[in-house]
Amino acid sequence: MQQLLTPIFLREHGLTKLCEDFGLKATRHGEFPNLVLLKYGQRISPMAERIVQECRSLIVDESADWAAVSVPFFKFFNANEVNAAAVDWETARVYEKLDGSLMSIYFYAGEWRVASSGTPDASGPMGDLGISMAQCFWQTWQEAGYLVPGEEWKGATFMFEFMSQWNRVIVAHDKARIVFIGGRDHKFQEFGPEEYSESGWETVKSFPLTSLTEALAAAEELKPLVSEGYVVRDAAFNRVKIKSPAYVALHLLRDSFSRRRLVEIVQKNESEEFLAYFPAFEPEYREVKTRFDALVETTEKAWQEFPHFAPDQQKEFALAVQNTPYAGVFCTLRSGKVDSVRAFYEAMLSDRLLKLLDSQ
Repeated sequence: MQQLLTPIFLREHGLTKLCEDFGLKATRHGEFPNLVLLKYGQRISPMAERIVQECRSLIVDESADWAAVSVPFFKFFNANEVNAAAVDWETARVYEKLDGSLMSIYFYAGEWRVASSGTPDASGPMGDLGISMAQCFWQTWQEAGYLVPGEEWKGATFMFEFMSQWNRVIVAHDKARIVFIGGRDHKFQEFGPEEYSESGWETVKSFPLTSLTEALAAAEELKPLVSEGYVVRDAAFNRVKIKSPAYVALHLLRDSFSRRRLVEIVQKNESEEFLAYFPAFEPEYREVKTRFDALVETTEKAWQEFPHFAPDQQKEFALAVQNTPYAGVFCTLRSGKVDSVRAFYEAMLSDRLLKLLDSQ
């Protein structure tokens, strides 16, 4: 492996300048504040820079002249991105891209410790469980009967994907799982998951795909609730990601989600499919759906109680309807452009309907 550039920069310029120059976030270990995890900023870091790519949860020790303590995977890119590595398909292996949280274990101060992608002690909360990611990780580890690496592996870093219903992204998980996806030895030389099988760990699946075209075609067929996509890695440990287009679409939808989108789902009656993908949004969906149904019911009752006017009594109808809050609905119903109150609201612009629901 090439020499790490980040510790060299830290020794020459310090932590503050490193973070300022490369848009990095530094997070210290709760028990050992000399341990600092470095993480790039998705929007502000210059991703083409080698130091930024190294700082994908890299942990360094300030008290040991910024020596690296844990070196997970470097940043790697989607196959179609400008910064994507050139993969040698003659030596490539294709693995499942698991949809969970990247976790790494490393040895420090007499024991194996776990880091998440954002904190060197995995101290962040695990959903609404009331415990940390570290606590949930080790509990799952013990339940799976996993063993920690032997003495000869001190100084190595082991990377896992931690998946559960509490840290779900898109893919559904019916139980908590820890899957080994790769590691680095004490010299930070990478090795694949198939090269370590001493501790009873579940290892990531691989697939017999032999070209980019073949992998892209296979990704097109993946179901987003089952699989995120693939990671391709060659003998030199160059990596690229190939994501399922359906997964990407759902991820973008989740990230840009809004109450207006919920209104659209109610209008189109797409709740069954939506809640299958995003069960966490059910309370918000039910709240909007209840408001929508109440609006329809109230309007239907008002329409039933509204005086009947013959076709040639348009002037009288217009005078009567202008004093009601339902003028638009009633005029559209009378014209025959829609056949029901529900159909009127289902066809209304979602932004306008949202304002109407919020005013109820």
